[in-house]
Amino acid sequence: MENDKQYWDKPSPPFVELLGDLPYDMVWYRGKRYYASLSYGPEAAPVAENSLRICQSDQSGFLIETPAATLLFDWYRRILPPIRRDKPLHVFISHTHPDHFNQSLLNLAKRFPDVSIYLGYDYSDDALNEALEKLPEACADSVSCFRGGQHLDIAGGTVHALESTDLGVAFLVELDGLRFFHGGDLFPWRGAEKDFLAYIAALKGVRIDYAMLPMDSRFPEAAGLSISAYLSQAEIGCFTPMHLWNKPESVPEFFRLNPRLRAGLCYVGPGQAPQSCVIAEYKAQLRSMAYKA
Repeated sequence: MENDKQYWDKPSPPFVELLGDLPYDMVWYRGKRYYASLSYGPEAAPVAENSLRICQSDQSGFLIETPAATLLFDWYRRILPPIRRDKPLHVFISHTHPDHFNQSLLNLAKRFPDVSIYLGYDYSDDALNEALEKLPEACADSVSCFRGGQHLDIAGGTVHALESTDLGVAFLVELDGLRFFHGGDLFPWRGAEKDFLAYIAALKGVRIDYAMLPMDSRFPEAAGLSISAYLSQAEIGCFTPMHLWNKPESVPEFFRLNPRLRAGLCYVGPGQAPQSCVIAEYKAQLRSMAYKA
């Protein structure tokens, strides 16, 4: 039968499809295309004391593992990096665009014993509202929804949500004595430059150990404003550009043209999952992995 893969009673094997220059993991099921379910790798080796393990995936996905906890940001790909089960897992979803959000993440409480999920969401999507309502109680109890300006105290730290110039929020997270920032889509989009500067004013003077900053490769001038504004507002020890639209080569080119912004740059490298970059002695030497052009 022509195109019989579309009519299987069971989902097809996962396949990768490029949509808007980004890879998405899909399956065919009864004539329709769906996002593939998550796939879990083996547990990671323990992180050494005073070390971070950082893994970057496509677009804006990051895994950060400290000796005490694991943080997962905007991971939308099917294959998760190795995650340990013997420490808390904190999952941050800045917003529900498909290049930042895999709905299967909402079910992680079925797989891991200690999961907290922080979702930048305003309950405006009827389909997602229904999915949230249908979550098993154990999974639903792990999900907290955020709008810009909201704050939550958690075990060992805090979660603060900044308003975004797009959907959802950006996250400022303090955990176990370290502070992380993930910008989501908080970026100076055309016509939103004033809002962008107003929203990131919340970071003025804030010390951030590691920041994940949007540097959209499609808009070079806005990318320059984004990186320079973040670096001038906050005291950022080390940062990685993200939201590159599958163009990692834009990073060295951008910082070759903007060398004054390069201090503290840690280029982990999109598409390397499940490989990882280990930053040792983070409290004293976080800049040691800075990218050198």
